[in-house]
Amino acid sequence: MIKNKIFLAVFCLFFVSTTGAKDLKIIASTKIIHSISSQITQGASEPVLLYKTKTSPHHIITTPQHIKIIKNADLIIWTGENIEGSLNNILKKIKNKKTIQFAKIKDIKLLNHKAEKEIKNHHSHNHSTDHHLWLSIDNIIILSKKITTTLQNMDESNFKIYQQNYENLTIDLKTLKQNLKKNFASVRNNAFMVNHPSLNYLIADYNLNQVGIISPSELGLPSLKHINSLKKTIKEHQKICLLYEPGFPKNWVYKLKIHEGVKTQLIDPMALNMQITNKLYQNLMTNLSQKIISCLN
Repeated sequence: MIKNKIFLAVFCLFFVSTTGAKDLKIIASTKIIHSISSQITQGASEPVLLYKTKTSPHHIITTPQHIKIIKNADLIIWTGENIEGSLNNILKKIKNKKTIQFAKIKDIKLLNHKAEKEIKNHHSHNHSTDHHLWLSIDNIIILSKKITTTLQNMDESNFKIYQQNYENLTIDLKTLKQNLKKNFASVRNNAFMVNHPSLNYLIADYNLNQVGIISPSELGLPSLKHINSLKKTIKEHQKICLLYEPGFPKNWVYKLKIHEGVKTQLIDPMALNMQITNKLYQNLMTNLSQKIISCLN
């Protein structure tokens, strides 16, 4: 009888120790954040991607199904209110949810959008913040650290898994940055324009030569006066690259192909059309750099 009681006690203790720690319900708002989160949680749990659509987070509408997922989450990792306004409105209404807001993490590097005068004259001005902050690998490393320490505090049973995954990811990201720096070096003085001011972090990290923005405002298409100003800048360069993102009307890009030295290239810095994988972020940065370098050559 005593042996049976001891066996039962040991069995119960073993059962509690192996099943007591439930899998955390981790929500990642975008493909990019999901990619980083997945690499950190690999072997412990699998984060859920909140927005699976190819629509930009700027324009996503949060549905009742999204709200249900958010309410059931233990941790929500998102970019910030300037990128994900709809999610920001929901989080304001749902109290006491543990979140990591990328743009609010301590030591994150935030850059301002560059105005046309600043691009041409390299003067410093105070403009609105550019929240495409994932294009800085240094920022992604800081985000990775924040996710890791948060999960370690929430789930001590997988402390070592999170730590090892973070260390492996950091090595991978630092190697990626070194490779991008080397690859961009040969084209960093070559001129380019972009349809939307989204590449400031790449420009800062790799000292790239952006000479114009096709549509400076997110609120509308460029004016005729602005297009004429861009054409004047293009004429000053024997070779120039025009970069544009999904959804931007191609006819506006083609209007600027005023000589044979003008090349165009579609880029996807928000990974809207990329396949969801754990290493989506590394693939994004590699593919983005390859397309830009090809256009600049």
